[in-house]
Amino acid sequence: MDKKRIIKNMAAPVCLAILLLAISLPVGSQETAEGLYEAALLKKEATGDLQGAIQLFQRILKQFPEKRDIAAKAQFQIGACYEKLGTAEAVKAYELVLKNYADQPDLVAAARERILAIRQGTPSGLLEAPIPEVEGELSPYSLSPDGTKLLCLDETTGTNISYLDITSGKVVPLTDFDWSRGSLQTGAPVWSPDGSEIAYERYPNDPKVRRHELILHRIGGNPRVLFSTEDGQVTPCDWLKDGPTLVVVWKPQDKPASLGLLPLSGGPFKSVFVFPKDMPVPHPTASPDGRFAVFHEGSANSRNIRTISLTDSSSSLLVDHPADDKDPTWSPDGKVVAFLSTRLGSWALWGLPVRDGRAAGQPFMIKDGMSDTRLLNWRPAGLACAKWMQSDDIFLQSIDPRTNRLVGKPELLSFAPTGQNYAPRWSPDGKSLAFISSARGYSEEARVAVWRREDGKTQEYPAPVPRASSFFDYLNWLPDGSGLTLALGRAASEEGPATLYRLDLASGKWTSFSLPGFFFDYARDGRSLLYGVESHTADPGIVERDLGTGEEKYIFRLETSGNDAVQGLRFSKDFGRLVFWTWTFSKANGDLHVIRTFDVGSGAIRTVYSGPEAAYSPSWSPDGRSLLVYCCDESGWQKDVALIPAEGGPLQRLHIDMNWPSGSGLYGRFTSLDWSPDGTQIALSVWSSIAKDYILKNIIPAAEKK
Repeated sequence: MDKKRIIKNMAAPVCLAILLLAISLPVGSQETAEGLYEAALLKKEATGDLQGAIQLFQRILKQFPEKRDIAAKAQFQIGACYEKLGTAEAVKAYELVLKNYADQPDLVAAARERILAIRQGTPSGLLEAPIPEVEGELSPYSLSPDGTKLLCLDETTGTNISYLDITSGKVVPLTDFDWSRGSLQTGAPVWSPDGSEIAYERYPNDPKVRRHELILHRIGGNPRVLFSTEDGQVTPCDWLKDGPTLVVVWKPQDKPASLGLLPLSGGPFKSVFVFPKDMPVPHPTASPDGRFAVFHEGSANSRNIRTISLTDSSSSLLVDHPADDKDPTWSPDGKVVAFLSTRLGSWALWGLPVRDGRAAGQPFMIKDGMSDTRLLNWRPAGLACAKWMQSDDIFLQSIDPRTNRLVGKPELLSFAPTGQNYAPRWSPDGKSLAFISSARGYSEEARVAVWRREDGKTQEYPAPVPRASSFFDYLNWLPDGSGLTLALGRAASEEGPATLYRLDLASGKWTSFSLPGFFFDYARDGRSLLYGVESHTADPGIVERDLGTGEEKYIFRLETSGNDAVQGLRFSKDFGRLVFWTWTFSKANGDLHVIRTFDVGSGAIRTVYSGPEAAYSPSWSPDGRSLLVYCCDESGWQKDVALIPAEGGPLQRLHIDMNWPSGSGLYGRFTSLDWSPDGTQIALSVWSSIAKDYILKNIIPAAEKK
């Protein structure tokens, strides 16, 4: 299965409110101002528990007065909570920001602004117009010029372009590709100024074919190729309003990306600005007058916003602030740039007056509570926003090892913060559970956590590099339990070998080595490991590598031309057998999931399961007689577990009880599992999400008052 297909399987929108049966906080010496602040923001923004949030913010003021930056933000958030509750306490709370935190100028300015608005009785006037929810797997991209349609990337049957008619709720497909290797993928759709055409990128599913095309597609007509290259990727970003020209980013294979212009007549690409080599490739948008482009630059947690002149290539740092600033978009009249910022502690929508590509005033806050939100584009009808929240959490399900019957319901692992904990793996002796955690505010920093079964205490180890994607992170214990190996998923655009990072638990130190494959497990002595070679290589299969000498040999070759891969390698508890699974797709047969075992002694390969029913993450029972997998329940989502006889046979569903109490905020599906060595508990990663798209109206009047 290729990476986009994995994401498609795991990232379909499902009905859930983000996480949390409850927010449990560290106690005693482990409690920090930062942890309390994150928990309070979760209560305020994710669960809407304003009173509970106020109590936590007040605890910060009492317990951590020396943390002035966090205390000031907490005091401001108390005012924001009271304002949402509609009480007079809001003004008093904001006044305390002015009185006690004069050394925090951004907060003082924002508090003074809110006091004035409350006393004048002038609410912001902002309105959220919801965009209708529809069936399918649609990711919103941009609002049409007339505000009646929403362009989407549609991953229901492949990677396609569709648009949603907001009035009727009807989805209109523009392309019809599937997931097969011979088909195509699309991306980055943008509207023409009159809404009659769409530009998008198109490229083959087969990574060996490097052709990348920019397509123009007239609504109700046929597509045509405007630009084609075999040297990297060309992405449409915007369409100049008064000229037959597209703003595009071209990223050649071995060169920095360039911002440039592409004539609709089919002329050559004209480079305007070359981005720094190591900078993440941005997605600029053009000002309504066609003179400037704006984009965010830098790494997550410290991004700023820059404008580029499309006429003379000059640039200006529009927003330069220690906070994280991203997703800039122009107002329809070009007088304001809206953007998201964390300068008051949590994501909020801000505006900045601009003139001639430069700041023409002070930034002002438009709306808070914008966590997990993307700004799409700003039309006269309003600012299109896409809110997508996800959580990854670990649950423990009891099971009777004598009968293999489930006991009770899954219970949330006693670890905080919740929200981004995944990839659980039991230690060889079953006394500890390791997993990956990245639930630390808004940073992408990952940690490896080791939870002790005996007393529930957890030791955390910062990961050697930021995580790339929770869907591909992979964790394994060394056979003797002395350490762990972590593989952090590559970004979709990256190629080459994966990097494995080995953690020595005694010293807490990391070492690293490269590996062509991603899914792996260690042999009994820990001196060699087996890994799966990905499907897009010339020779996919399973390879054994001697970690001392580097010598390699194939133990299994995948004889197929389909779009599949060897995944989920797991040794049995006695290291006598290895299990792995493959997936393939074809128009004739649809999805086909195959689970095989490899006998270390004899070298025999046995197919233990083959069928259309999805079966993922095989884990051995302690006695080696059964394999545990997660699979789909009656709803079609991956929310059940099943047994497969190790000698072969059908899925035997165990009917896990996912009926949590109403309001628990958990309605997800599984992404991985592991069976404890004593057979009494199953550790499950549960992934959940909620999508909410809307148009934010009445922004320009609020901005003009500034």
